[in-house]
This record gives sequence, C-alpha cells and structure tokens, in this order.
Amino acid sequence: MLYLADLHHDNLIKVGITSDFRITADGWRLFREVELRRQHLEPGLKVFLWQRLPWGWHDAEEKWEREVLSAHRDRSGRLQIFANQHRSQEVVEATRAEARDALYSVLSKTEVDPAAAADKISPDRVDWRFESFVRRQYYPRYSPADIASEWRSAIMRLAFLFHLRGEPIARWERETCGFDCSEIARLSRERRS
Repeated sequence: MLYLADLHHDNLIKVGITSDFRITADGWRLFREVELRRQHLEPGLKVFLWQRLPWGWHDAEEKWEREVLSAHRDRSGRLQIFANQHRSQEVVEATRAEARDALYSVLSKTEVDPAAAADKISPDRVDWRFESFVRRQYYPRYSPADIASEWRSAIMRLAFLFHLRGEPIARWERETCGFDCSEIARLSRERRS
C-alpha cells in the first residue's frame, strides 16, 4: 500500500509504502500509524491518504512510490532529496492537496477509457477506481482477491463503464430510461457460448 503522511511541521509530507494494516469491524483496512511513527522516528506522523495499488499494477511498489515523488517534483520543484533530520530520508515539502494531486496523477495511468468496449479492456489490470465502485454498489467487504475476480468479468467491467459514463447500471433501469443495452446482450451471449 502507498500512503501519504503529514509530518506536522514545515509542510513536510512523507510518501511511503507499507504492508502494516489492520482490518476493522467494517472491513476497511487502516494503517498502523503507531508502528509507522516508531519506524520513521516521526512522533507527529499522521497518515491522511492511503491507496492500495490496483490489482495487476503493483508488481513494484517502490516504483509507484518513486513515481509519486517524481510527479510532485515535476509539479512543484520542491522535492527534498536528503532530509537528514528524518529517518525516511526523502520527504516532500508540500501541502496535503499538492501531495494528493501528485498521487492521483500517478494513479490516473490505470484509468480506463469510459467509451471503450468492456471486452476490449485488459482483464489483467484493474482501474484504481474500481474497488470503491464495487464496495459502494455491491458489497463493502470485498477482498482484494474478490475485486480482481470481479474485474475479470466483462459484465462487471461494463457496469463500471456505465458508472463512469453516468448512466444507469442495471439492465432494467437502462431499458426504462431508454439507454442502449446491446453491449449487455452481446456480452451475455458470448458468456453463454
């Protein structure tokens, strides 16, 4: 997982990766900030944004971390490469909003074209927004493996594309509102054959 943390002084943001998380009663995963504070010797560290890397894209978390740092450097020119007073050595002088924008600019490379056909989208690389779509629309306790499995279904990718287009997702609702259902019918026929 990639995280952004505020160090609570001098507008310094830590960009990092961690596998330290806990599962809460509602199924969401939260970072163990106490362990991160201890690991980085940063008593004021406060994680304000975290992102599990999309399935199929996280073969090198360090690469993603570097890309977020590079995106920030390219946008602001204020990357501090050596921060000797910080154990993590590399922090960014930024506001939370600037750091968030840098993270989202890197994640945007996973975004699919909403106008694409569902069966033309790679089933091996998930759009970073798909997990929250599935959790909101279907079931909040889906695991990362479940998310990957759902993405492999062309019908689920199609529902996601409808969502991105701002169109109804359910077939009955699409038909009632006069939206085209030909792609649903075609994918259903292909799945049966």
